[in-house]
Amino acid sequence: MWWLVDCNGAFDEVRQYSPLPPLTDADCPPYYELQGALAATRDEAIVAAGCDGSCVRRVDTAGSFRHCGARRGFDCYLDDDGQCGRLCRFAEGYYPSVEDFVAANPCPDSV
Repeated sequence: MWWLVDCNGAFDEVRQYSPLPPLTDADCPPYYELQGALAATRDEAIVAAGCDGSCVRRVDTAGSFRHCGARRGFDCYLDDDGQCGRLCRFAEGYYPSVEDFVAANPCPDSV
């Protein structure tokens, strides 16, 4: 699992690592990583990396669609209480929605 946080004006992902069977948490304790900082909890990793923990977004939706003749993938993130707003990650950056991405990136033949 992973979460999106603001790290000094740029977004980055906190990643959770857990053991796969047949290993157990006792064999290999789960941990969290953010910008090289390793910690036992997600919040500790955010603090250790010097990032902002006030808006922690989880993956909400992932998908793909055709845009300008090519297949495009995206991941959308949303915080649990809905106060921070949705963000969708594309190769070009972050946008509030797929529609906002399409509006900001018109196809060359439609300009």
